[in-house]
Amino acid sequence: MSLEAYLPYGPISVAVWSQVAERQSRIFWRRDCWAWMDAASGLMGSVT
Repeated sequence: MSLEAYLPYGPISVAVWSQVAERQSRIFWRRDCWAWMDAASGLMGSVT
């Protein structure tokens, strides 16, 4: 499951997300990735 699924689609948002991801990729994958995965798991669990 990818984080892109939670983002609004469109050339502008894609460009913004690319810049943000490029700038903070190391910090993101080290810390926030797990928080996002936990949140996604909780969300899917509550939906299903």
